[in-house]
This record gives sequence, C-alpha cells and structure tokens, in this order.
Amino acid sequence: MGRVIGRGRAKVALGLALLIVAAIGSAACGDGGEPALVTPGGPDGSGTAAATSSVGGRTFYVASDGDDAAEGSAERPWRTIQHAADVAVAGDTVVVRQGTYQERVTLARSGEEGKPITFRASPGEKVTLDGGGEESEAFGLEKGVSHVRLEGFVLQDFRVWTIFLHGTNKDIEITDIETEGGEGGIHMTLGEHGKPQEGPVEDVVIRDSNFHDHVYGGIDCTPGPCNRLRIIDTRSHDNGGEGDWGADGIGVEMGDDIVIEGCQVYGNGGDGIDLNSRDTGAVSNVVVSGCSVWGNGRNGIKLWRGGQIVNSLVHSSGSAGIDLEREGRYEIVNSLVASSGLDGDYGVVVAYPEESQPPQNVTLLMRNSIFAFNNGGVYLGERVKLEEDYNLYFSREDCEIEAAFSEREDACFSRQDITSGAWLRETGNGQHSLAADPRFVDPKEGDYHLRGGSPAMDSGSGQEAPAVDMAGQARPQGGGYDMGPFEGS
Repeated sequence: MGRVIGRGRAKVALGLALLIVAAIGSAACGDGGEPALVTPGGPDGSGTAAATSSVGGRTFYVASDGDDAAEGSAERPWRTIQHAADVAVAGDTVVVRQGTYQERVTLARSGEEGKPITFRASPGEKVTLDGGGEESEAFGLEKGVSHVRLEGFVLQDFRVWTIFLHGTNKDIEITDIETEGGEGGIHMTLGEHGKPQEGPVEDVVIRDSNFHDHVYGGIDCTPGPCNRLRIIDTRSHDNGGEGDWGADGIGVEMGDDIVIEGCQVYGNGGDGIDLNSRDTGAVSNVVVSGCSVWGNGRNGIKLWRGGQIVNSLVHSSGSAGIDLEREGRYEIVNSLVASSGLDGDYGVVVAYPEESQPPQNVTLLMRNSIFAFNNGGVYLGERVKLEEDYNLYFSREDCEIEAAFSEREDACFSRQDITSGAWLRETGNGQHSLAADPRFVDPKEGDYHLRGGSPAMDSGSGQEAPAVDMAGQARPQGGGYDMGPFEGS
C-alpha cells in the first residue's frame, strides 16, 4: 500500500513562514540593551527604600488605573507592566490586577537560581494583554534572560509570536497562560533552520495553559535546540489553518530531553506533535505520555530521532496517526491509534522510504497497544528491528501489518495471518497479539474506552505497562492488564 501524501511539503512551507515571522519578531524587539534601574517616586516625588533596593524579594503591583510615577505598592500601583519589568530584580514578584493592558512587554532582566522574577495575574482576576493586532508580542524575553515566571495571563491578538524566547534563556516557567489570535503562541529561539542565532533555550516548563487559534503554530521551537523542555497538562488546538499545509500544535525542530505529558492537541492544520525534525543524531528522553491527539490535518504524533509514546490516544488524523521517521529507538506502549490516515495514509508509519534518505535503522518496541479503524494498517520499513507483542489490530483485513523487512513479496500480513500464527512464524513477533474488533464505547463521538467483553481487556502484559492508565487509574483492574491507554474493570 503506497502513501498518497506529499511527505515533505508541509515542513518546507512551514519553515519559510517561520523564517519570515522570526525576522519580523527580531526587528521588532529593539536592541535588547539593559535598562537602568528606575527609581519610582513616593508621594512626595522621592524614591522609597523598598522600591530602590536591589536585593529582591519585594512584591510590586500594577493596575489599569495606576501611575508609573507611584511607588508600585498595593495602595499606589504602577500603570504598566513594562515599567515593572524595568524595575524588578531577582526574587521580586509583580502582581497585575484585573483589566486589559494594551502593551508589549520586553523582559531584559534575569532572576537568579532560586530567585526568579515573577509576573503574575492577581489570583481570581482576569488580566488580559491585548496587542490590538499591532504589537509584535506580549512578552519578549531578550537573549540570555533567565529565571523568569509568567503566570495567569490572557494574551490576545499580538501580531507575531505572543511569547518569544530569543535564545540562551534558561529556567523559564509559563503557567496558566492563554494565548489567542495573531501568528503564534510561544516561539522559542531565533535563527534559520538548524542554525540558532542566539543559542539554545533550556529548562522551560509550560504548564496548565491553552494556545489556540493562531495563524501558525501553538508551541514552536524553531530552529532550537530546546533542551530539558516540559509541556504538561496543556492544550494546543485550532492553530495553523492558513494555506493548504498548516502548522503544528507542538513543534520542536531540535532538542534533547523533551517530555510532553497530559496534553490535548487537536484541530491543528499540520501535525499535532512533531519532535526533532532537524536533529541529525540520536536524542534522549523524548517522551509523549498521557496525551490525547486528534483531528489534526497531518500526522497525529511525528517523531524523527527516537522516543516513547505511552498511555496516549491518537485518532482522526489526516495522515498517519503515528509517524516514526528516522534512525533511533522508539517505543509505543499502551497507546491507541484509530480512525487515522484519512488522506489515504497508514494508521502507523515507521521508517517509510524516501528518495532523499537511505533506509533507516530503527529499533521499535510495540506493546499493549491498539491500532483500529485506520485507513491503512501498520507500515514497517525494511531496516526496522521489531519487538512486538500483546497488540490488537483491526484496520485493514488484507494487510493489517505491512512489514518491508519480511521475506514476503508484497510484505502484507492479513488479519488471518495474525490470528493463525503466520505473523509469529515468519517474523518471531506477536505471540500474544490479536486481530479483532476492539469494541470501543462510541468511537464516532471520540469515546475510545473499551466496552465490556472487549478482546483487549485483560489481554495485555505487565511488562512495560505504566502503573496507571491515561486517566490515572491503577493498572491492572480485573483479571489482567488491558491493551490501550484505558484500563477497564
């Protein structure tokens, strides 16, 4: 079965767009010079000891009816967040009160390890930064700015990247942030593909946030690298709808130690999650865990240089639900790929041959997973070293698995080949694997839990199975481990 999609087109088109956007963002960010410490005036115009101290640990306040000539206290807050950014030093916290702020904030000061500079929306209050389609970004972190926290803001209608980390930024936490409109949500690093201009971004945590309805990507690290990146319990959706190629919900071109956990990534024009597309060598600790990825225009999850997909649900992808591209070690454990390959692709693709690349050496572990109702089955390239067992297949009766590494002329193993043991005899894989209807609760409505009597129930293995399922329920329940991300009773 051949792939009918143009595999390189989306990445090339997106790359051109990102270069243009990055150039605009760079020009808009100014010279990045270190501002002088501003001495706010007290009621009589004199500076206050608390405000002029550089030891940190202070709390400043900003309000829509404040005054930048005030002292920045709770009683006499400042008017702009930028003024607070010009004053705050390591250990300080800036609390922004309810309201809409039409400004762009450039962060040119760093905190210190254990003493970050924090910008926080006042608890329980809605604080919106609105770019009006004119400002380039809500928060721009200049080169080298590190140890910064952003918490609780709504950021909307900024022209380029809503949050922009230029490079050489470390220890950045972004929590409870919502971005909407404009060209992108978060963009990390500046430069051409594979050639960072300002250095890597490292130790970034993005948590409990929502990035949506951007022209291009929701969360993007181009060119990278982004090392020790954590994206947790975050949504990225309905991004990249421009043109016929789209952009990704979460995209990282280069980086090491990337963990995406508990995220929902859906409705994006390109891939849902696309990691390490520009890395030329092995990467370590790349993990997608507990994620729901659905309804994306291209691939659901695309890994290029190795990684793990665990406890995750991928469905309704325009192209492959999971696409594992180039040399590396990959694992698919207790995951589910369904109703994917809508443009004529497979459900899962591993090391598909390309004219521009030699055959790829891939090691793949597949355990306790379900591949069902996809346009095509599972494709495995000619240089794939496979360890496969305790999986369930129900996509294409005549070719559930297309294994180019096998000695079969057409490489296809049918549903009957799996149930009769021919797959096991010829490849040494799948001793406990099944080919049967998994009996989902309501796949048309996106409910891929297992109904009672499902052949996937109690048919999995405890080996490699996570201790809890996608919903946090302990494994096993009932008589044994279930296949897929959901553990039944």
